[in-house]
Amino acid sequence: MKYRFLPVTVLIVFFDFSCFAGEFEDTLKLAEQGNSSAQNTIGVMYSNGEGVDKDGNEAIIWYKKAAEHGNISAQYN
Repeated sequence: MKYRFLPVTVLIVFFDFSCFAGEFEDTLKLAEQGNSSAQNTIGVMYSNGEGVDKDGNEAIIWYKKAAEHGNISAQYN
């Protein structure tokens, strides 16, 4: 009974976050073109360290850009 959750634990420990790297680059291209949803997503990725090093200051910059372009979600990040 105590080994019932072992496979889930192993999956979490060995999850490779590098899979976000390609997603980051694609989303960054859209964000640089003024896409507010992509700008918010880039902020989230910087905030969580998904595909890029964690950087709170950079996250704030992208959240502000998204909010200025009318993204409601970004206004609360």
